[in-house]
Amino acid sequence: MKIKLIIIFLLCSLLSFAQNVGINMKNPQAVFHVDPLGDSDNTSIPSRYVDDVIINNQGRIGIGTSLPTSKIDIIGKLQFLDGNQARGKVLFSDATGLASWKVSQFNRQSVWVLSNAAGGMSFSLTTPVQIKGTGSMIEANIVGIVNVSNTNGNFVYVPAGKYITILEGQLLSRKGVLGVQEAVNTYGRIGLRSWEQLSTAADIYTLFTNKAAGSTFIYESSVGQNLYLTYAIRNYHPFIGIYQDGPHNNATFLFTLTFIKL
Repeated sequence: MKIKLIIIFLLCSLLSFAQNVGINMKNPQAVFHVDPLGDSDNTSIPSRYVDDVIINNQGRIGIGTSLPTSKIDIIGKLQFLDGNQARGKVLFSDATGLASWKVSQFNRQSVWVLSNAAGGMSFSLTTPVQIKGTGSMIEANIVGIVNVSNTNGNFVYVPAGKYITILEGQLLSRKGVLGVQEAVNTYGRIGLRSWEQLSTAADIYTLFTNKAAGSTFIYESSVGQNLYLTYAIRNYHPFIGIYQDGPHNNATFLFTLTFIKL
């Protein structure tokens, strides 16, 4: 019985002195200290800790450092492989904190082109007309923005969200004068409409008026929509200023809509 008590006393004494545990070292600097190279004993040189793993008395883990300041503090490169990793991807978290590599949709752009090089479009003065032509995506870096072609014309489908939108392009109409096709400098009003809101018969945005040049605006919607362009004529005469005249037909045009995700 005495021998058992002595052994228990000795063990308790040893445990009271064994406050830190070190692997491959004699003088661990934390509650748990692993020194693979065995070069961190009796030193405060930071470079000696680049291979070390430490758990301090606050429960913080340090990799490559003896003084972790966060729950996990790493000095060096971190590699996270989940099968989705690829160049340019960003680490995203879900609602539970589970992280995965994904393509960032922010500050990326998609560009939709609507063109008609052959002519054939007719426009009037008073009523905005849907601009119909050949639509295509020349850049498709935002998931969900796609060209839509059907019997109603060409649209660009834009998912819900907020976008910087840039319209560029030109339109050249031809007006019939005594049976002669005459090229005119076309001024007018370009509008952006939603097919889903067609019953309102109103532009979501008036992109620009007077001479067709370009416009930048913010497009924002809580739902995805099929968008299309409208046009109403206004012509410019160099001597008498702006005046309305029309209708015009056999128009050719080229427009681009650039969307930048915010």
